Amino acid sequence: MIDIKYFKAIRLHLGLSLEDIAREMHCTKQTISNIENGKSKHKMAIAFYEEILGNHLKETPINTKEYFNAIEYLYKKKLNRN
Repeated sequence: MIDIKYFKAIRLHLGLSLEDIAREMHCTKQTISNIENGKSKHKMAIAFYEEILGNHLKETPINTKEYFNAIEYLYKKKLNRN
C-alpha cells in the first residue's frame, strides 16, 4: 500500500504528468490533484490511482536515493510557498 502523501513524488519521479494519470483513470487533472493534496475522500479513486502507480512502479522501479531526493524537493518547494 502506497501512502497518499507520496503519490505526487512517485508520479513526478516516474516522469508522469497529472494529465497522464488522469487519462489512465478517465478523470480530470483536478481530480488527480485533489487526491495528491488530500482533498479527495473518494476511496475508489484513491485505490485506482494507487493501482496505476503500482503498475508503473513494476515497469520502472524507483531507486531509493532518487525517490527521497524527489520527496525532499517537494517538501522544500512546499515550505517556500508558505
